[in-house]
Amino acid sequence: MTPEMLRERPIRRLISETAGVYLQALDDSSIQYEIPVEMRQSLEQDIFVFSGFKTYHQLKEASELLRDSQGRVKSFNQFYQDVSAIRQKYNRNWLHAEYNFAVSSAQMASHWAEYQQDEEMANLQYRTALDDKVRPEHAALEGVTLPMSDPFWDTAFPPNGWHCRCHVIPVLKEDFPLSNSQRAQDAFDDMTQGKASIFRYNPGKEGVIFPPHHPYYGKRGYKHCLNPHLATSLGDNEECDVVRNLKQNYVPQKKLVETIEEGRTIQQYDNVDPEASDYKQVLAVARFFARLGEDVEILPRMQNGPKAFDYKEIYADLIGTQYEDKTPDLRCSKNGVSVYREVKGYEKGTDGKRALRNMLNRGLEQSDKIIIQRHPDWTENFVARSIFNKIKKGVKVQEVWIMEDNLELTLVYKKTEG
Repeated sequence: MTPEMLRERPIRRLISETAGVYLQALDDSSIQYEIPVEMRQSLEQDIFVFSGFKTYHQLKEASELLRDSQGRVKSFNQFYQDVSAIRQKYNRNWLHAEYNFAVSSAQMASHWAEYQQDEEMANLQYRTALDDKVRPEHAALEGVTLPMSDPFWDTAFPPNGWHCRCHVIPVLKEDFPLSNSQRAQDAFDDMTQGKASIFRYNPGKEGVIFPPHHPYYGKRGYKHCLNPHLATSLGDNEECDVVRNLKQNYVPQKKLVETIEEGRTIQQYDNVDPEASDYKQVLAVARFFARLGEDVEILPRMQNGPKAFDYKEIYADLIGTQYEDKTPDLRCSKNGVSVYREVKGYEKGTDGKRALRNMLNRGLEQSDKIIIQRHPDWTENFVARSIFNKIKKGVKVQEVWIMEDNLELTLVYKKTEG
């Protein structure tokens, strides 16, 4: 087993299946506060990296069992028995603990984001489950109360171990006296000595689900492999080689948003930002084309284009075209044919001439099929003239739709054959 084999389709499928188990933790019913979009993207990527490393070590360990101590290839029955034991270890014994940890970690990450809103009024207080199952070293932190800005929370924010049930709550500053930060830190350091030192991190602050120094990642962890200044040395150690190959595999998941009449669906990738200023318009356009009988995907924006390791999967059919490195808003599919569409609006206060120029220029950079927001100053002739001027200059234009004030669409130009 080599890091390069992580790119092979069967192994990629295994990584995705493993990640799919942990991703359920982000939607667990115990998570009461919605995880912010950017944090969720970071947590999902961490889950994928963890799943990749887990798969890599599992398969590597299995491959090393192919031969006996004398270097001879084992019989199939013996090899199967040995590999079954590995499967039991990774996918039953460890998977259960890891999933439960992922749920707790996701919950605490969401709390970290939630508590930031009350930082001026509240401090944070460490709480245990207060029953006979609480480990003595965890019980030593019961009631520790410190400001959210205290460095104690950089490492002591739960979960602080496998099956840890500790949590942190906000308390009004006037209700509880502050604890001694150094004594609290010393108690936590005593609690997380040796192998338990991997739990010295804050899932919400670091945007990760699993400990950054989990044994899967090697002694240094994998974070240093993401440092651009170390890019030239990515192949110098096993962990970075794994990361480099995993980065080419990560693909955000799609989720069903709505099903329209006659079974047409609207899906969106989980790294789409529903809080974006134009999301309402994009969703309205998606609904419009779904009603016309198309299956629609709402697509994410990516700053680095093809350099982003998920771009090659989501926008694979744009690579090699004039739209390579672009990120249009929608992919619409019907009868096995897919097309991309871009939605553009204008800023309030922009005059009609400038609004149309900006929307045409920016929209047609992303796709030859665009939807633009109607401006009250436009006439039909002005819009038509502007479109044909673009075509005369050699700009590729297939369709132009206008989004009305009621979010319905009007087709104002469609290229015909001949």
